[in-house]
Amino acid sequence: MNAARDAAPRFAYQVLAPNFGKKDPDWAYGWIPVVAPICGAVVASLLFMALH
Repeated sequence: MNAARDAAPRFAYQVLAPNFGKKDPDWAYGWIPVVAPICGAVVASLLFMALH
């Protein structure tokens, strides 16, 4: 999951094509590519410290 790769199309879709009868860019999902890697890194480091 790449936050930069996920966010740019959402911004472009919202700015360039807002009123063409298309769907919402689904910003409710937009936070997941930002938060998921951070949470995964924290869990991995805690697991490493617990097992090592």
